[in-house]
Amino acid sequence: MQRFVIPTKYLQYPEFKVLMEQVADEFGYEHEGGIHIPCEESVFEEILIRYMSCDKKK
Repeated sequence: MQRFVIPTKYLQYPEFKVLMEQVADEFGYEHEGGIHIPCEESVFEEILIRYMSCDKKK
C-alpha cells in the first residue's frame, strides 16, 4: 500500500469527490489515521498526475 500526501484543494475536484464518497461508504466517517481509498493505486496516480500537471500550467 502506497501513502500519498495531496493538497487539500484537490478534494474539490470531481474525481476526488467520488473517491471520498466511496471511502465514506466503505469505511464510514469515523476512523483514526489516514484515509484508505478503495481504488487501484495506478488509477489514483493517474488522477494525481492529471491535477499536478494542471497546477504546473498555471
